[in-house]
Amino acid sequence: MVGARTVLEIGVAWGYHAEHLLMNLPSIAYTGVDPYLPEYDKNDAFPSFVAKLFNDNEKDSMDRLYQAVQLELNEKFPGRATLIREKSTDWIEIASDKFDVIFLDGDHTYETVKKELSGFWTKVNEGGVLAGDDYDWPEVKKAVDEFANEKKLNIKFLSKESRGYPTYFFFK
Repeated sequence: MVGARTVLEIGVAWGYHAEHLLMNLPSIAYTGVDPYLPEYDKNDAFPSFVAKLFNDNEKDSMDRLYQAVQLELNEKFPGRATLIREKSTDWIEIASDKFDVIFLDGDHTYETVKKELSGFWTKVNEGGVLAGDDYDWPEVKKAVDEFANEKKLNIKFLSKESRGYPTYFFFK
């Protein structure tokens, strides 16, 4: 859509999106940011699901998942994938790179999504895309709608009914 060469994903989890992008777009450089922490979003059951899968506590399970995803990406895509274990709102403050596509799918609280939209908008190259999913989550929708109103942007959708995870995006 934009001839992306650089992609940033916020919220890597299992690394499936990263792997899919890197396999199907061999010219991209991928950066993923995920804290791999339990209890960052009280409404997200992901850490408890990972703990159950690993049959361990949430913290150790998230550590193991981070290590596994990092190893997998480094082995399959050497030099093309960077995995950063950091909260997105902290990383925005120190990130100097700009990206052609930024996809937000991390912490879904209103405060975080609001900070991510504002902060990462400055990290999108001209002609690039800032996107995210779960627009139907009330806090995500509120943050996205406010951001669009403040910036006078039209919210576009890849789909509004993608298995319950509607994906929104903005062109810069």
